[in-house]
Formats: sequence, C-alpha cells, structure tokens
Amino acid sequence: MRGAKKATAKKEIVTIDLIAEKAGVSKASVSRVLNGSATVSPELKKKVTAVVRRYGYVPNASARRLAGGRSGLVVLLLEETNEEFFLNPFWGQIVQGFPSKKWAYHLGLRESTFNNFNLPYKSLDKISIGIEICGWGQLTYRSGKFYTWTDKVLSEEDVIELSTPFRGFKYFHNYTDSQIDSVEKLLRYWGETYNIPLTYNPDIFDVNARALSGERGVFTHCSVRYDKIDIYPHPKLIEMLKSL
Repeated sequence: MRGAKKATAKKEIVTIDLIAEKAGVSKASVSRVLNGSATVSPELKKKVTAVVRRYGYVPNASARRLAGGRSGLVVLLLEETNEEFFLNPFWGQIVQGFPSKKWAYHLGLRESTFNNFNLPYKSLDKISIGIEICGWGQLTYRSGKFYTWTDKVLSEEDVIELSTPFRGFKYFHNYTDSQIDSVEKLLRYWGETYNIPLTYNPDIFDVNARALSGERGVFTHCSVRYDKIDIYPHPKLIEMLKSL
C-alpha cells in the first residue's frame, strides 16, 4: 500500500477504556484477556470477549502511530507462541512490528521480475506499508483431512474452499471476520492519512506492472512475487476491498 502523507483529523474509535467500562473490569484485565494471559479466568475471558465482539474492537494505536513518520511494517498477530496461536478468538488484534519511522526488506523483490515487464528495479520496500494477516495459508487435502505445510491438521470449519484454485491450491485457512475488519480499518486510516487511492483492482493477486512501477494504491505480496501465496483471494476480503 503506497501513497503520500497528508494531514487529516482522526476519527473517533473504540478504545480499550471503553471495553473495560462496558465489561465492568479494569483496563489491565482487558489487556490480559487480549494477550491470552494464563492467569485469566474463564468468566473474565467470556465477559471481555463478548464486549470486544459487540463493539468490534481492535487496538488501533499501531495504526495511529504510523502518522508520525515513514511507513513501516505492521503485523497482525497476537503475542503468543503456543500451538493455539492460529486458533485464537482474538485474531485481528493489530500489533506494530517496529516503529513506523523505520522500513524493512519485507517484500523479497527479485530483479528478474522487473525484467519481465521491462521495468527498472525499484526498492518498493522503502515506500510500502506491509500488513501480515496471520494464518496457515494454503492447505493440502489428504485422506479426508486438511493439512498445513507443517503437517498440522485443521478442522474443516477453519477451512475455505475457493471456487477457482489460486496458484495451485484450492483450500486455505479461512480468514476470520475480525482479521478482515482490522485490515479494513488500517486501509481506511492509511488511505486518509497518506492520500493512498483505495480503488480495488482485480489484478492485485497477480504480478503486475502497476505494482512493480510503484503506482500508489492497494496491492498484495502476490502483486510483486510469482511464488507467494501468503494472501489469497478470499471472497469476503475482496468484498471488503471493493467497498473501500
């Protein structure tokens, strides 16, 4: 996602203070629930979870900090390391990977890709904001089960079947509504803050000259890499992008 920064008024958002107030608990308790603390009781988790879902809350401080400097990499994940990480009900929480005044080589660009379009190599990493939507990605169906690339078995309810295979795969780990909502909030905020066009173009899931040339707009990793399937054309994701 690329564009020029401009000054703008910030929209009112749901805060952790509001969630704590509506749940009748402290802000620290809400934070522990959101971060999956082992000290949280089932009752507290249920109470806070209900309020979070009711208000569609995602911590947006990371997005707001982006207005303070150069675009950086923003990672959508939870601060967990156990095997339940990818099945957490709070998927969609926004966490900033590092200060937005920094940039990173997060695209893994290859000069040969630019050559295919007769374009000069361009360091797109320096002018891009990256969103990582955490998940298992592509799945393989074997003997009635869905396997991740690590051979972990996923429940059928966590799987989406695409009507048309994408880059050789038909089954993918389903994005949650919370994840898609978080992406929408980030895109709308950055679009307004950095004057980035949010018009949807169906070619963003294929390598294309627009992305490689540095055109401002919304693109995917697949727009600049032939070998990437870390984001896929999920129907709800496309529907959201079209609504921007």
